[in-house]
Amino acid sequence: MTSTGDNGGRDHYTIPEFLAIREQNHVFEDIVGNYQLDILYADGKGHTPFPWRLRHTNGFDFLGVPPILGRVFSPEDGRPGAPLVFMMNYRLWQTEFHGDPKILGANFFLNGKARTLIGIMPQRF
Repeated sequence: MTSTGDNGGRDHYTIPEFLAIREQNHVFEDIVGNYQLDILYADGKGHTPFPWRLRHTNGFDFLGVPPILGRVFSPEDGRPGAPLVFMMNYRLWQTEFHGDPKILGANFFLNGKARTLIGIMPQRF
């Protein structure tokens, strides 16, 4: 689905469109995709909604922001059939998980699918 911004241009693209634009780009050094949605985290006691920002696998390298724990997404993480992984922001890590570094590598059920936590982002991000 696409929509039109006030200036008559499109304000977002489908994932296949984004990938085609990125692949055919010969002008910019790189292009980053970003998508925001709400997720439900199932902790065994119930479901908690959290805002979630989905980035293309190159997003954190592009922005030059390393995680304080773990790693960023790799190109392999974006391949079809790859294990599902995610990164967590600092505030959520502190408020919901009390800054526990042992959660790195743990599986979380997000929107009904198991995903492995691979990184914790710094506070400023």
